[in-house]
Amino acid sequence: MHKKLVFLMTAVCLLAFAGSALAALPAGTTCIISYDGYLELNVTAPPFFVAADTLIVVTNSHPSLQMGVHIDIFDKYGTQVGTRQTLLNGGNELTGNLIPPNGFGWVTLSHIVRKVLPPRSTQDPWGVAGGEKFSFRIYTNQPGGIKPVVEVKQVVYSSPIEYEQSGDNPEVFVWIPANFKTWAETSLGGINGTGIVWDALP
Repeated sequence: MHKKLVFLMTAVCLLAFAGSALAALPAGTTCIISYDGYLELNVTAPPFFVAADTLIVVTNSHPSLQMGVHIDIFDKYGTQVGTRQTLLNGGNELTGNLIPPNGFGWVTLSHIVRKVLPPRSTQDPWGVAGGEKFSFRIYTNQPGGIKPVVEVKQVVYSSPIEYEQSGDNPEVFVWIPANFKTWAETSLGGINGTGIVWDALP
């Protein structure tokens, strides 16, 4: 009797956990891509600056169907930083969290982390102000069965770029190659992309 009770309770807990995990996925998610990025950002005291950033671009290769997209980022403890975000089209959020056919959406780690309240500067693994690694998960559907392609570009600037919290957005600078000291790039998703790509649970 005791074994049956333990088995029943375990099954109930597993079902509850699976249900909560599924409920956490954005509606329509059929594909998840996970990777990481690097950011050095100071937003606690002037001068505010970004010294390194990561650009994430998600491309919808379907010629006629839109692609839904969301992104979460996590610190080294697995704690979600900020809230679930959509990507950008120019400087504005994608309408309805949808990437148009043959189009793309993009975001930078600085854009997401900078929006956290209270403002959050980055810290190295010892807890000192400096560069920080974040992991992120991108949730999409697969219009017409086509997986998304994701470009990740990690940039270190020639020198820290100052900006005003009420003015320039640090994510603008990642589009200006003249500011780069060095950068690295990878492609995820599609058929042969690197990184971790898996189908969402049904």
